[in-house]
Amino acid sequence: MAVYELERKIDLTAHSTVSHLPTSLDGLFEPIMQRAVAEIGETSPLLEQIAAYHMGWRNADLSPIAGDPPNPGKRIRPRLAMLVTAALGADPAMAAPVAAAIELLHNFTLVHDDIQDQSHLRRHRPTVWSLWGEAQAINAGDALFASSHLALYELADREETAALLPQLVKAFDKTTLAIVGGQTMDIENEGDASVTVERYIATIAGKTSAIVEFSAWAGGLVGGATEQQSAELARFGLSTGLAFQIRDDLLGIWGTEAETGKTPADDIRRGKQTLPLIELRRLATPHERRELEAWLTTAEDTDASVRAILGLLSDYDMRAQVEQQIRFYHNAASAALGQVIPRDSSTAAHQLYALLDGLEHRSG
Repeated sequence: MAVYELERKIDLTAHSTVSHLPTSLDGLFEPIMQRAVAEIGETSPLLEQIAAYHMGWRNADLSPIAGDPPNPGKRIRPRLAMLVTAALGADPAMAAPVAAAIELLHNFTLVHDDIQDQSHLRRHRPTVWSLWGEAQAINAGDALFASSHLALYELADREETAALLPQLVKAFDKTTLAIVGGQTMDIENEGDASVTVERYIATIAGKTSAIVEFSAWAGGLVGGATEQQSAELARFGLSTGLAFQIRDDLLGIWGTEAETGKTPADDIRRGKQTLPLIELRRLATPHERRELEAWLTTAEDTDASVRAILGLLSDYDMRAQVEQQIRFYHNAASAALGQVIPRDSSTAAHQLYALLDGLEHRSG
């Protein structure tokens, strides 16, 4: 399996450490998210409640959650931003508005992505569109996008971060354009047997990696990173995001509903051009490629076609090859991060690397 090099590479020196890290980063940015979503209710209480349902704060009947909330998602992106800030020796609370904005932006994309993919489950719960229809789900996604900016604007409330707001807002909006551009390519790729690995990497670099890249870069900016250090942190985020999406694509084929909260092998049923299928086409014989395309386009017996494709993937040991690609990008991420933040330099650094290491082998 080919290894695809990243374009960005800058040599950096290590940075400072931090001696203290709050036990709960979520507790720093969760209230900011709740305040931002509450703003939606000033114009539409229903829309606020639907958005709160998606965020895991309300039930499907829109009543408040009693007791432990359902799975709120991995929250990797906001935690990553705050850990980078902390590992650079700064107060992670300074990055809380950035973290809240990142998580709200991510959830805006999820609401719209579920519509586009016609996904009925998200985090083991019915998706917004499946409960309230596509039109209201579009409205809820739009509202979450606006609320993400309201969260980001809270940077102006602290003297240490107020001056960074214009730069961060511009990068935040450019990140959104990269995400939407990648999602557009992803939709274009569906059913297109000519999609190359290079186009696939370009697609996920926008669709998934852009927001992780922004998270690491923004955490560095808030934490006082130099321009070169910020560039290397962005590289770390980009590599992490690529590995993350490839892992998602692996789980989209081989993951169980208990692990992912989605229908097993759903990516095969949708004909999504993910790395396992793209690489399978490259390695398969001409006869096998013809069979593969017939299986992907058949409408007569979808389950039988899925079983046949899974069998062909197994014949080429495709899961192991995809795992190898994931390891490559995780190694690239670790190397880039190490140029700025040594692994054992602080508690925050240790937790940042632990987050990265955990992503490599995640099952959901």
